[in-house]
Amino acid sequence: IFYASNIMPVDNEQREYLFGWLNKGSQANNGKQYNWAGALSTPRFLFAYKENKKWKLGQEPKFVNALRKQAIFNSEISFTDKTKEVTLEKVECRYININATFTSKNLLSSIFGVKVACTKNKSTNIDINKGKLSIDNGPSINLNLPDKSSKVNLNIYLDGSIMEIFISKYFH
Repeated sequence: IFYASNIMPVDNEQREYLFGWLNKGSQANNGKQYNWAGALSTPRFLFAYKENKKWKLGQEPKFVNALRKQAIFNSEISFTDKTKEVTLEKVECRYININATFTSKNLLSSIFGVKVACTKNKSTNIDINKGKLSIDNGPSINLNLPDKSSKVNLNIYLDGSIMEIFISKYFH
């Protein structure tokens, strides 16, 4: 849950960074206890852009690599209609940056996925199925891709037990 957001001015051009609180809670629905209750989000640069003649607010992650203290698993992945799933094997750390670009003639009918595997028995699945994003077959999130969208990019940041996904949509 992203809440209690706050902005920090960057310069005299009125640019700002956004921080939020990511609340996991001290106890999950299944009764499992956590030894933490939340963390600050990745800082984001805020900007305005126009999509279909409407103004929208965009955000871009900043300083991710500068904030890391441990080894990072970095990966860039490109998908096309012929690639359905890519497995990143032997990911040994809990600090991961993945930049995945999905390209298709019809994203709203395509299925893509990234499987981040630590071992044969432990992995995380990040999937786009007909325009909806899901993690480990959990509840899906509609990406609201326009009919004419042919490409979507996910910047995925795993920092310990927090995963943040930044989504960029592209049009013909």
